Amino acid sequence: MPGKIGLGRDEQKLLVSLLSGQAANAPFAIGAKGYMEQLIDGTNWRTDWQNTRVQALTGIAKFDAQELVRWALEQGTVEDNERYTVLGSLLEVLIDDVSLENARKVATLIVARGLYRDSDLEARLRMRYQIPLLAHELADAERAGLGFGPEIDWCGPDDIELQSKIIELKKRAAKFKMEFLIQATQRASSVCKVEVDLENQEGNPIRRFGTGVLVAPRLILTNYHVLKEEDHEDIEENAHNTVLRFGDYKADEGNEKDGQTFELDLADDGSLILEGSPEKDLDFVLLQVESKIEDAEIEPVPIADPSYVPGKKSALHLVHHPGGEEMTVDFSPNGVASVISDTGKIQYFTWAMQGSSGAPCFDDDWRLVAIHHAEVNTTWGLRREGILFAPIHDKIKHLLGV
Repeated sequence: MPGKIGLGRDEQKLLVSLLSGQAANAPFAIGAKGYMEQLIDGTNWRTDWQNTRVQALTGIAKFDAQELVRWALEQGTVEDNERYTVLGSLLEVLIDDVSLENARKVATLIVARGLYRDSDLEARLRMRYQIPLLAHELADAERAGLGFGPEIDWCGPDDIELQSKIIELKKRAAKFKMEFLIQATQRASSVCKVEVDLENQEGNPIRRFGTGVLVAPRLILTNYHVLKEEDHEDIEENAHNTVLRFGDYKADEGNEKDGQTFELDLADDGSLILEGSPEKDLDFVLLQVESKIEDAEIEPVPIADPSYVPGKKSALHLVHHPGGEEMTVDFSPNGVASVISDTGKIQYFTWAMQGSSGAPCFDDDWRLVAIHHAEVNTTWGLRREGILFAPIHDKIKHLLGV
């Protein structure tokens, strides 16, 4: 049996608070002790473990919750069922009792701290609560990719500095505070895969992928080049063949959940493009989603003050669909390499690849500060560029209702 599980103090406090809160608010006929008994009975622990923990209950909600969490952390993996840690088995029962907001916190904790030891169990949980992959969970081979998007006039460090930067980033174990990870999951629910069906010049059907983000009710922002990459393409025609897919995650055995799909809706002038700027300029389009998205519990992301510009070495995090695959969160706590305000560009080290185009870039407060639009394949693969949201905001603020 593996050694005890390590959780941060804040993470343990979160679990104790949820457990004790549920117990304290249990129906009078059950009481705090009865609630804890039911919770323990629902786990897949050995019968003698269940009996021992039930006998140790005092009926004092907070004390019992603290002792239960402490004991579960010390046990490691469930005997005879190594798909679960002992704590993971307990949380699997708890998660169905709490609110959606708290269930998302519990699910994020299970995934981020490896409390399920089975990939299929974890995949189902990701799919249910729309939890994106964390960057460190992808193997280097899966993160390889060619450069994509417009050319970059790089203003950041040279390759020698980039080498030290990637080593520094790899040393970070993504052991972020739980609240930070929960915020990432909340933002991920506002991000979609952009799927454009078109034909290549030989007349063969192909599908182009990008990433989009909901910036206001029914309004999606992505890159211009996602809808028009080649000069011969008709952007309006491509927009008519575009689908937005929210909640696209892999289930067990690699099958993808379809998620929620939405089509675009015509603007008052009959166009599908509300506002836009070509690739050589600000490289964005603003699209209107069909009205049924208003019933889907998808909230727009918070937007940074338009006057705010991230500083060099400040944080920049991407939520995206690299390679058109399931959603990934890539963290870079000091990822900003340079800001070129006169052209509206921001350059950074945060990882991305084809399919990431149009992805929202967030600061440490998880406010939208830019959209990703290009990457260059160098020896160290770290040159990325986005469009600052501030100049985009100037062009679309009349549509945002601000």
